Amino acid sequence: MNATMSWISESVSSGYPSGSWDKSVQIWDMADRKSAFVLKGYSAEVLVIAWHPEGIRVVGAGLDKTLRIWDSTTGEYLRSLGKNTALYALVIALDGRFIVTGGENRVTKLTLSAE
Repeated sequence: MNATMSWISESVSSGYPSGSWDKSVQIWDMADRKSAFVLKGYSAEVLVIAWHPEGIRVVGAGLDKTLRIWDSTTGEYLRSLGKNTALYALVIALDGRFIVTGGENRVTKLTLSAE
């Protein structure tokens, strides 16, 4: 079992997210030290994760060339954005309007519409 995981250093009220080689993102309840949600749907390893600035949505991406957006309080899948490259870097602008990704072949800025 490969236990490599990506962690975000900040928490919001809904917990801490982690991305993993098991093709999922998990939201951890640190008070209970248990996984609150397992967010599945990736077809390959999840390498990068980020909180949306409003603190409810979490974004994960990795080797399956998709960026997926989840509600971290319910575990609900919201939407995905397909890319043509594996993603190794991910940051969300402080105003929440843009996501910048870094992949095998370039850096891309994506505009998020109101959801």
